[in-house]
Amino acid sequence: MDEQGTVKIPYYITFRDQHVRSMAGLYSRWKDKETGEYYYSYTVLTTRANSILEYVHNNKKRMPVFIAKEDEKAWLNKELSQKDVLELCQPSQDHAMRAFTITKLLTTRNIVTNVPQVLEPMNYQMAIQEANQYLIKGDKKKALEAFKHSVSGEKIKIGDLENVANQEIIAELELK
Repeated sequence: MDEQGTVKIPYYITFRDQHVRSMAGLYSRWKDKETGEYYYSYTVLTTRANSILEYVHNNKKRMPVFIAKEDEKAWLNKELSQKDVLELCQPSQDHAMRAFTITKLLTTRNIVTNVPQVLEPMNYQMAIQEANQYLIKGDKKKALEAFKHSVSGEKIKIGDLENVANQEIIAELELK
């Protein structure tokens, strides 16, 4: 939300049809000459973000490469040309995806986060508006307290909150 990336709002990102997708990746295997052990390394490929992911991942403007079911065999083909690889590495269509804000509890330490509640939609606009009322009055301490209370006590500095106080957080992203 802010230029430094210190105020972060989590989004749940999914495909509207709820079908499982594969992500494009690469792997390598190599053998340690001294020990004879094999090592594997893996990486997920990214591409330029579509408009939904550009908003969510607004600093780096990238997204994972998702491979459609019908293209999985082609992706695994060792003879795939560079042109074919680049064609498969296009961003997913905006209309196929959905993203909405969720609670910051997902990133809270020392609590169980593997619960359904972390995926429930949360509207941060109200928290920011409440905090902004205190900022307008000059009460930075209460502004921080109000915002932290609304978003699970995250460590936010007053300067960061002031930077985002007048921004709108889009609760659910859709193709426009």
